[in-house]
Parts: sequence; structure tokens; C-alpha cells
Amino acid sequence: MCLAMADCGLNENGIDQVCYDIYGPGGSNDAHSVTGFNTFISPIHGKILEIEDSETGEKHVFGHEQKIKIKRKSFTGELTDMEVLGKDFRPDDVFVSY
Repeated sequence: MCLAMADCGLNENGIDQVCYDIYGPGGSNDAHSVTGFNTFISPIHGKILEIEDSETGEKHVFGHEQKIKIKRKSFTGELTDMEVLGKDFRPDDVFVSY
């Protein structure tokens, strides 16, 4: 595989940054380990948010990159149904579901 990546700098779009990071100076020289890490380990170490409904006391946990359904106040004060990533959840949003 390393040999197959030897000419990745000759691409019309330039150097393949992923290949360079794996096989370039300071790289691990092992694409399979990088794939395994990014597939199985990296998601485990992701950031999570835990919120609690002030009225019911119910707690919800979701990831920063997880899509959640919420209700958000518009400029006119109306609640609008939306789907956002967890990292975009605001303190004044109303959590609806996953």
C-alpha cells in the first residue's frame, strides 16, 4: 500500500493529505491502524452533552456530532421545529428527541 501511495503527489489535485499524514515524515506507515482507530476508538472519545429538563427533571445525553430534534424560538417568539447537531444546542432550546 505504501508503494501505491508513492506517487500521490502527482495527482491533478495535489498531494493526498491523508496519505501524506500516514506515509510521510512522522506518519505511522500503517493505513489499517489509522482506519481502525478512526472507526472504533476515535468516536468513543467524542464530546457529549448532558441536559436536564428543568420542569420534568428528565436527562438527555447526546454527542456533539449527533443530530437531535429541538424547538427553537424565532425572532417573533414562536417555537420552530428544527434538527441540529448536538454542538449547536442552545440553553434556550427545547429538546424534542433524537
